[in-house]
Amino acid sequence: SDSWDCPAGEVLQLFKTSHTKQKKEYRTQACPACPLKAHCTEAAQRIIVRGFHEDDRQAMHQRAIADPGWMKLRRQVAEHPFGTLKWLMGIPRFLVRGLRKAKAELALSVTGYNLKRLIAIKTTPALLKALRPCPA
Repeated sequence: SDSWDCPAGEVLQLFKTSHTKQKKEYRTQACPACPLKAHCTEAAQRIIVRGFHEDDRQAMHQRAIADPGWMKLRRQVAEHPFGTLKWLMGIPRFLVRGLRKAKAELALSVTGYNLKRLIAIKTTPALLKALRPCPA
């Protein structure tokens, strides 16, 4: 079930889900009479807030701790294009609002980045030869 257990053994049930903030809130009504309340919270009741992707975030953190070399490789491979887009291509942030538009802007930026890399890797004559249409 979608719930959490407190140190006193009470169950914190799902209280509300916010799709705009992408989080879930868990609460219980047993806090005011709980003998462990002073150790648990200073508020009127204990509230646990979890992001929708918190489990994935924790799994990624554990993976990074277990294999530091993996994170080093990820920084070299995955972070380089973003740094290039932000610094060299002058795209520090998205110019549009909304996830759909931001995805489209990122796709265009990455296409430009890939073309730039292709031109840097291939010589111009070889690139032009590769781009020529095949004879029918």
